[in-house]
Amino acid sequence: AGNPVTVAERGGYYVVAAADAVKDQSVYASLTDGTVATAATGQTMAGYVETIWKVAAPAPAGEPIPINTWR
Repeated sequence: AGNPVTVAERGGYYVVAAADAVKDQSVYASLTDGTVATAATGQTMAGYVETIWKVAAPAPAGEPIPINTWR
């Protein structure tokens, strides 16, 4: 059951988050459903884990957010 996924370790991609994203925020991944959230580096978010990905450019909630690992 479920859908196939592509596992990306490095690069540049677009994601959609439920809140506004600010350039250089960290990207957090949900441990339960894979959704993403953005917040300042080092934050503790229940049910999320901080990743190596960073927001590359600001974007409003619900719109594609460019993220990358090229920092």
